[in-house]
Amino acid sequence: MEQAYRVELGAILDDLGGQISLTEEVSLEPMIIGSETFTPVAPAQLSVSLTNTGAGVVVQGTVAVDLKATCVRCLCEFTLHSLGEVEGFYISPSHAKQLPEEQEYELIHDRSIDLMPALLAALTIDLPFAPVHDEGCAGICPKCGADRNVVSCHCADEVADTPFGALRDLLSAQDPH
Repeated sequence: MEQAYRVELGAILDDLGGQISLTEEVSLEPMIIGSETFTPVAPAQLSVSLTNTGAGVVVQGTVAVDLKATCVRCLCEFTLHSLGEVEGFYISPSHAKQLPEEQEYELIHDRSIDLMPALLAALTIDLPFAPVHDEGCAGICPKCGADRNVVSCHCADEVADTPFGALRDLLSAQDPH
């Protein structure tokens, strides 16, 4: 089932310059981005304003959430804070033909809008492609599997046999240090 967060536009649709301010908690389902899963540890904090500009309803604000993620280097779980800038432009279906083709917008249905796509887009843009719990994370030893953040591993770093191995040997022979 797809997530939704419907907001009733009520009187602002009939009031040029009318505004609604929302400061609420929003429940989110886990987000899967590429091969990474980000699971909310608490509801997201939403703070947005919706304004009737005459051409449509403009949404601006922020969404913040703490997410459980897995470090790509050492595979430990950690909490990641995400803060996204929420933006959106919503119009009635009858006005869609009046906008330029390149204009991005969503439609108003039954005097309400679904903010969830804008919230998820804002968070997705803020999330890392490869989450790391600490920039200094040493990761897991590929040979013995030890977490190098916890245990000093004594495995020798193996150099893969590649077509450039002869160059490596040549450079090693010339290095006086």
